[in-house]
Amino acid sequence: MQRDQRVLLQGADGAVGEALLELGRLAGLELWGTARGPHAALIRELGATPIDYRREDFTRLLLRGFDVVFDGIGANGNPRSLAALKRVGLLCACCYSAGAQARRRLLTMLMWMARL
Repeated sequence: MQRDQRVLLQGADGAVGEALLELGRLAGLELWGTARGPHAALIRELGATPIDYRREDFTRLLLRGFDVVFDGIGANGNPRSLAALKRVGLLCACCYSAGAQARRRLLTMLMWMARL
């Protein structure tokens, strides 16, 4: 990533999201973070623009899209994360906490990642 690139962090209010916001701020990135509305103040304090994913459609927020989307949520968020990217953007998908349910198998989760 380069200074002034627009970066969206899915689940910015979690521990990994908070750490990435700190690092992104130090790197001079333009940061946006999804979370529930009550966590907006925390995201703002960490130097990012909060997005209440329950009320706002982040895929349409920036007409030109994001340079980078970090998606640590997975599951149904994947297509939306891809839709939020610029045409030549980068999707960083990891952890997939939303897919770690008992009914999901490791092979199924690996297939989701392979499709990306």
